[in-house]
Amino acid sequence: MALSSTSNITHTSGKSLVAINGTQLPLKFSAQNYSTWHAQITPLLQGHNLMGYVTGTIICPPTHVEKNGTHISNPDYEFWECQDQLILAAIIASVSFSFMNTIADSKTSAEAWNKLQLLNIFSLSNPLRKNSSCVAVPYMMLISSFMSWVELA
Repeated sequence: MALSSTSNITHTSGKSLVAINGTQLPLKFSAQNYSTWHAQITPLLQGHNLMGYVTGTIICPPTHVEKNGTHISNPDYEFWECQDQLILAAIIASVSFSFMNTIADSKTSAEAWNKLQLLNIFSLSNPLRKNSSCVAVPYMMLISSFMSWVELA
């Protein structure tokens, strides 16, 4: 029997949370492999309808709602918070140790995602600024890599 690499956890609201197992993300993010790492994690998030958490299209609901004239905790917020933290944990687990400090203080999966995107931009733009020492073929490969990232963003 095959082991499931994700698990569905029932939240108190009755909705299912998706927990991603680290074995689904064997490639760890590093300064040199953003495109490959992105190609690994994106289909996983999209396949579970979770991509909106990291892109910001699944917006955090209000923490409280009014019910019968009183303010109560919003179960939609509680679900969103739990799911977002599970995604954040998966992102942190998919980052090499040397880059964990970059995202360790992230409060949401979107914040961690954006920090990794910025880190990639900086790592790609550094050699582009120092192009005087590049020969044509590696420089063109570097530009191609940068353009691939722009298409992903």
